Amino acid sequence: MSDPHAGYGIGNERVLQYVFGEKDIRSVSLFSLLNQQTGDWDKKKYGQAAILTTAKKHILLSIGKPQDKNFLLPHIKKLSKKSQFILYATEQTDEFLKKNRVMTSFVYKISQIGKSPNISDLLGRRVFDLIINIPKRDEFKESKEFTDGKLIRKGAVQMGISLITNPEVAVEVIDNLAE
Repeated sequence: MSDPHAGYGIGNERVLQYVFGEKDIRSVSLFSLLNQQTGDWDKKKYGQAAILTTAKKHILLSIGKPQDKNFLLPHIKKLSKKSQFILYATEQTDEFLKKNRVMTSFVYKISQIGKSPNISDLLGRRVFDLIINIPKRDEFKESKEFTDGKLIRKGAVQMGISLITNPEVAVEVIDNLAE
């Protein structure tokens, strides 16, 4: 098993990882443990339905660094060709993707109060099935300031929406969905 990284686990799983002395967070991740018991993510058993099961899935993309946008672009392009996915993007991600011929629905950030459609409103209505939020800077360092990214991630966790914060994990998930 590999060392843990930001793409695995939610909330208190980091605490459990520390308490149990596990090197890999997947050993204490609720999702990983449930999958081991049920095999629900087994693509041999369910095909792509193992990951997402209803007709249309709504995915929010908010990717900070230009190099992460470029890294994810070919994978997002493949996904955008699938009719069962509706892609939403924040301003700079939306501009980048549209410039590269990927159609997305623009959404305003949480801090852009009074503008619609706003991520905050869409989170509250549980529109998104998956949020890919790759931070622009090292927002994981302790800070009392709440950035839009932190608010998006906090909202995703509170609403029980799948959240990816690591570009490599995002590629794996996007490629699986695009198959």
